[in-house]
Amino acid sequence: MDFFDRAARNGEEDGPVVGQYSVNDPDLLAIYEATCQVYLGGGDAIEALVPRMKGIGNGSPRTRIITRAKLAHAYANAGEPALACGLILDVVDEATTVDSQTTRSELHRVLPALARWPARDDANEVRHRLGVLG
Repeated sequence: MDFFDRAARNGEEDGPVVGQYSVNDPDLLAIYEATCQVYLGGGDAIEALVPRMKGIGNGSPRTRIITRAKLAHAYANAGEPALACGLILDVVDEATTVDSQTTRSELHRVLPALARWPARDDANEVRHRLGVLG
């Protein structure tokens, strides 16, 4: 967060750029904060991520998949397995076309949260599809 603060105070147009090119700067900080919430086991990130989903990754399938995986993880953390599984299943095929270890890793992060529902068919389908993805 200190890097964002220094970059904002610096204000130099030709200085180093903090963040990603596929996410607008004002949204990037909110996405980073939401990511922290997800990784800490919270579902609070849903409110931050949902309104940003349309604009995220318009030019980057990798960013879109990663962010949707984070949102799915947030839904699982919040006790919404159907929404979590639906999101993962929507992007798992797209993930096969993006050769990215980060993408695969982010998709797999939802598995421990989905373990709370071992008898759900959709959760079992996610486990199977992510197992095939590698």
